[in-house]
Amino acid sequence: MLLIASFLGLILLSVFLCRRNLTDIQEMTTSIYQDRLVPTATTMSLASAMYRKRQLLDHCAQADQKTSPAVLKWQIEDTNERVDSLIEAFAKTQLTTTEANHLRTFRQRLALYNRSERAFLASATQPTASSDSMAVAFRQLTDELNNLAALQVTVGEDLLDDAREKTRSTLVLTACQIGLILLIGGLIWQRSSLL
Repeated sequence: MLLIASFLGLILLSVFLCRRNLTDIQEMTTSIYQDRLVPTATTMSLASAMYRKRQLLDHCAQADQKTSPAVLKWQIEDTNERVDSLIEAFAKTQLTTTEANHLRTFRQRLALYNRSERAFLASATQPTASSDSMAVAFRQLTDELNNLAALQVTVGEDLLDDAREKTRSTLVLTACQIGLILLIGGLIWQRSSLL
């Protein structure tokens, strides 16, 4: 009887371990969505907003541009507000240390780009120098966005690997549960046939 009680205790323990694994897998899959897919979409939206700003400024630099400076300033400010809200949305996700570092670098490069942008708008009569510094700042900014987007895939793959490992261990535990149940059934059947 002690042997059967021990087997039942092992089954109970494995059930609790399976439940914990399933909870972990659920958290990992939720994290893949909330902390990987959402930031990836956010980086795409950030890139789109940055290219929109770049388009507006390139249009301004053309000799035949017809956009008034007030309208251009409003469009740039509106896009800047959009960029700021996207960065805040990204920052609210669960970030790894590497992601946090890249986000900090992105914010620094964005500040440099925005300064170059303001200098460009202020010197509309001689945009060459500010345009060159803005181009360099823009390239650095997009490189950092690409780093953030690529990092989402890497971290997502790590989460997926962890979820697969948890799934494998859960399958092993359920196989052990089945084996123990069959063993207990065999012991009970053997005892009942002896009586």
